[in-house]
Amino acid sequence: MIRALGKSLQVAALTVSITRGVAAQGTTNVGTIPGAGASAGAGSYFESYTFSDPVAAGLKRVSLLTVPFVVEFQPVRWARFGIRSAFASGVVDRADGTQSKISGLTDTALELSLPLVQDRVQVAAALMLPFGKATYTSEEAQVAGIIAADLLPFALSHWGSGGSLDVSTQATGTLGALNVGARVGYQLGREFELLEQGLFSYRPGGQLYAAIAADGDVGEGRVAAQVTMYTFGDDQRNSRNLYRTGNRIQGLLTYSMPAGRTGRLQTYVSALRREHGTFADGSLDTPAQTMLLVGGGLRQPFQYGVFIPLVDVRLVSSSDGLGQGYIGDVGMTAELPVFGGSATLRPTLRARFGTLKVRAGVESGITGFDVGAGFDLAGRDRSPLSICCSV
Repeated sequence: MIRALGKSLQVAALTVSITRGVAAQGTTNVGTIPGAGASAGAGSYFESYTFSDPVAAGLKRVSLLTVPFVVEFQPVRWARFGIRSAFASGVVDRADGTQSKISGLTDTALELSLPLVQDRVQVAAALMLPFGKATYTSEEAQVAGIIAADLLPFALSHWGSGGSLDVSTQATGTLGALNVGARVGYQLGREFELLEQGLFSYRPGGQLYAAIAADGDVGEGRVAAQVTMYTFGDDQRNSRNLYRTGNRIQGLLTYSMPAGRTGRLQTYVSALRREHGTFADGSLDTPAQTMLLVGGGLRQPFQYGVFIPLVDVRLVSSSDGLGQGYIGDVGMTAELPVFGGSATLRPTLRARFGTLKVRAGVESGITGFDVGAGFDLAGRDRSPLSICCSV
């Protein structure tokens, strides 16, 4: 994160696009409208982090407001459609008292899935319309690059990617007592202008990914596991090879079990390994990185809905020892039926704390919080296997 601020403007801006993934849609849960074959959800979330040593970090505070929305519908049995987007506004306050901002829509995803063979096979496509802000000023590029940092668990990875097309297929079935699934897909990006100053036409390399997953009962509990691998083509600048993103592998393991008379405890551990990236001219390598996430929560029904206390820890290590650290998280969310149960309100509140290693021998403490609420029409349960096969 801090390294990006010291790079040239073009490299700092490039870190925004190197960060892979669909522009975040927040954490809104989506429910089915009974009898209508449709679902909808929206939310509003505010996140903020403050650095205890602004001079060392070069930053005093980073904040992000995200307003995601999603609509899904199934007009016919053999096709499901979805629309996802968000508005986001980020602010960076520096140690010298200056401030930079970026705000606007994220890319809008149009999704189509075709369930086949009694829903055991599915072909899906997601078209990312380039409505998001993908062309930055120098200050906006710095804000977007900081918010994209893996150590800070913002709801957003980036505003815009210039548009892309993702096509995938998945299959699910049973193997003895296990539910199993697999998915393979390819994402192709388009060329766009990364900087308002021009002369930086950028096209991300293609992304090929594959995932396998399984879940099953273990005693009174249930275990679900997933492994996903990603490989990337060369990013291009002005139609010439610029950068090769390192391949990635990600694993997720969850375990849930009854807790008390009505509650249910869930724990999880996730690991992501990113290989180092290389610029085509050999001028700069980005370090390899490992991220580990461990946590859990207790789902406890009560008179007015469901109360869910949460705790997790995110640890990020880098091969060059910089820009790494940890973020701890304690908080709660709830599921509160409203309007006679036809809709659900999901408030959330989290406190965060951690440490960032700026450079050798220099660290800064981090404190932060996340507050917001999601609102969806009705509610639906999803199989633990859905961790394999959701975008």
